[in-house]
Amino acid sequence: MTQNLTISDAAQVVDICEGIVLRFVNHDERQTQILKLMLEVKYNVRWRLVLHSDTALSALWDSLRIDHGEDGIDLIIAMTGEMMFRLWPHLAPPAQNYPDKFVEYLAQTIAWMKGSKEVNREVSQFVAEPQAYAKMMRANPWAMFLYLLSMTDVVNKVRALTPPKLPPPAGDD
Repeated sequence: MTQNLTISDAAQVVDICEGIVLRFVNHDERQTQILKLMLEVKYNVRWRLVLHSDTALSALWDSLRIDHGEDGIDLIIAMTGEMMFRLWPHLAPPAQNYPDKFVEYLAQTIAWMKGSKEVNREVSQFVAEPQAYAKMMRANPWAMFLYLLSMTDVVNKVRALTPPKLPPPAGDD
């Protein structure tokens, strides 16, 4: 018996986050800035280690601020704000009677190797329980947004865009 696979709601959320980033690429300088940020998010952050420690998340935030400047941080804040606006019913705390299954599911995507028999003990001992990841993502939506982006092909898509040229600044005539 075969069933056709369908894209999960979670995969659609990843696509929404990718779309948010692509809309922010509106000129050459922004493309360069976002590409640099996305390269780091996708290839340099060890999410399973960072997403269960307040200290590690603070260090990541500081590193992003240092490496990408306040403009980079403003981008992360603006893009995370759009994600929160678009996905609020899926991300809100259960106390507000919204579904909280998405964050729990997302936490499982990081913690899956905790109980895997084939993953060696040295690796799995540095993986937190899913509840720890979920708690950190609820408290740090920016980190959840960046983690979701790490699952996309956003680097290649941003690289392939041809943003419009900004008009030259008006001269003092």
